[in-house]
Amino acid sequence: MFHLGVPTTRAASLIVSDETQVIRDKLYDGNAENEKCAVVMRVAPTFMRFGSFEIFHPLDFYTCRPGPSAGMKKDMAPAMLNYLVKNFFPDINASLGNQMDVIDTSGANADPKHQLMFEEIVSRTAKTASMW
Repeated sequence: MFHLGVPTTRAASLIVSDETQVIRDKLYDGNAENEKCAVVMRVAPTFMRFGSFEIFHPLDFYTCRPGPSAGMKKDMAPAMLNYLVKNFFPDINASLGNQMDVIDTSGANADPKHQLMFEEIVSRTAKTASMW
């Protein structure tokens, strides 16, 4: 993908086990199969991704298990969002000054920086997906 000009992370290494297998339902259709266990090490500017916010889910749709940080969204999500704005969206951070100093964890008054970041992420994701 990288050599086609599509923005993506880069794989630095791949390790595949000949001894260990995992059960994986690749299509989420109930037809799980054994496959070799593998670990891919990827290189990216940050470990934050869409899935980073799934840890707060009270109950996963597919596994019916809670996320590892279920019930902690009000405490953790604002700090994660502020980190993203500050470190990866400097234009948004600069344009609105220090409005992030007061964090509303109720969600009633969403931080305008978070809203602008969300809109930018949606736009960038659409552009990237269209390249695939």
